[in-house]
Amino acid sequence: MFFIIITIITQSFRSVVFKFIFFFIVIFIFISFHVIFFIFISLHVIVFILNQEINLFIITTC
Repeated sequence: MFFIIITIITQSFRSVVFKFIFFFIVIFIFISFHVIFFIFISLHVIVFILNQEINLFIITTC
């Protein structure tokens, strides 16, 4: 669905320059979204690992 919309918009642009600009903007948004998503997941993983470590520490000390 998303790519169909992109093709329709790029087709409406007659200029090649506009197509390139649009393409780069879409790629940039796509990459930045993935980076944010990756950071979010990695933070969750780090928190999870720290949580496990703290739980182990509490279990071993008690």
